Amino acid sequence: MKKSLICLFMAVAILLCAVGCSNTNDPAETTAGTTVATTTATTPKPEEKFMSETLFKNGETKFQIIYDGNDELIASYVDSFMDFMLDELNVDIYASDINEDSKKYDKELVIGGARDIAEPVIESMNNRSDFAIKVLENSIVLCATNELSYKYLFEYFEEMIETRGVNDLTLTSDDDVVYSESMMKETSYIDYWMYANGKSKCDSELIEMIFERRENTHNGTTLPYRLYVPFDYTPDKDYPVLLFMHGAGERGNDGSKHLSGFPVVTNLFNLEDAPVEDAIIIAPQCPANQKWVDMDWSSGAYSVDSTPESNEMKCVLDILDKIFDEFSVDSDRVYVTGVSMGGIGTWDLITRHGDIFAAAVPMCGTGDASKGAVLKNMPIWTVHSSDDPTVPFSGTKNVVDAIEAAGGDKVEFSELNGYGHNIWNWTSENDEIYTWLFEQSK
Repeated sequence: MKKSLICLFMAVAILLCAVGCSNTNDPAETTAGTTVATTTATTPKPEEKFMSETLFKNGETKFQIIYDGNDELIASYVDSFMDFMLDELNVDIYASDINEDSKKYDKELVIGGARDIAEPVIESMNNRSDFAIKVLENSIVLCATNELSYKYLFEYFEEMIETRGVNDLTLTSDDDVVYSESMMKETSYIDYWMYANGKSKCDSELIEMIFERRENTHNGTTLPYRLYVPFDYTPDKDYPVLLFMHGAGERGNDGSKHLSGFPVVTNLFNLEDAPVEDAIIIAPQCPANQKWVDMDWSSGAYSVDSTPESNEMKCVLDILDKIFDEFSVDSDRVYVTGVSMGGIGTWDLITRHGDIFAAAVPMCGTGDASKGAVLKNMPIWTVHSSDDPTVPFSGTKNVVDAIEAAGGDKVEFSELNGYGHNIWNWTSENDEIYTWLFEQSK
């Protein structure tokens, strides 16, 4: 955990406050009784930072916020911040859009690049998780690099005000340095978020925040999907890609049930060293009553040759193409993992499009046992329980046997017993499996 990041948020909250004063579900797909692995992140220790003088104090100083009204993101946060200050604190505050070129008070809180004095602050930030503050003689400059950074910053400040009260937040000091990601040691923004919110592990609330909502339409088929890009993303580096295929119980168009409403992706972020944190992750959502593969999964078998590729899967492939074009991707490290209906989709993808993927982890799914020779060179770690009442265990075993019969020696089969259909927690909480996955390369 990066000490200076903690300092940043504490300083922002305190300084700003001083300013203010101054299924059809797959029947077995349930998350009941699931467990999530705890993180091994080091707990940070707060480090105090101080201002050189009390610029705004005791409600005596009137001040204005300077911002760019053309920046819709910043404008929305300024509006909500103003409402909070006026309604909750009754502070004399004035918001000035630089496009209106108005000036009412000498003391300024500069948000983003609204003044030239913010330029060196912005330049000091160098990745997707950056946010920084600089104290000047009559101004406080506050900048962030993305929506999540701004969202957290303002929410944290308001929570501090409500929890501690304005009279407890006055701070003086002799340090006017810029705080930014470049000073945050070796701690990820995700780890800091957990610490700052008193949590020892990633949860669905955090997953909702760090995955961008998107939608893709291809040949008349529309899928919502969620996208995670590492906060330190740079086009100068190539990133592995993980495609997650959900099960039947998470179908819909809400963009959440398959991600934060189901434990797999959350579990992956809680693995030791969490390799997913440094990968681009794509999580499409299949519409209700549709399937990734148009087959009867209770049969435990189907033929790729006689089963046309579904429109939903074609839309997923189109999403992959667009992400490959938009971001810097390591094409030798593209992976796919899926559960139940998504496990079937995983087998289908590597059978039809094995040239795209470096490795796969299908869970409680089934594939085409006639394609053992096609899959014999694909690194695969698959998991199924012998007492699965939903997708027959034979669906996985027959494909694994066919791969091995064709001379394949890159398949690992974890044969469980007593788990029924619900083997996704066992799998997604297994460090060994996903460490192995991210070690694979074409």
